[in-house]
Amino acid sequence: MTQFWRLFTSDYVQDFVDSVSIPTMEELIGDYRTQFDKEYKAHQQNIIKLLQQIPTG
Repeated sequence: MTQFWRLFTSDYVQDFVDSVSIPTMEELIGDYRTQFDKEYKAHQQNIIKLLQQIPTG
């Protein structure tokens, strides 16, 4: 059975869609987690630097 959307798209678009792999949920979560960790560590380092600049007693 052909997919209905193929009736309205060009061969170029169909070939492109067929060649692209759709990531799994685990891959999406892994990618999100990696990016989140990078952002978290950057903000954590900024806060540590700010706190080190505060004079104590």
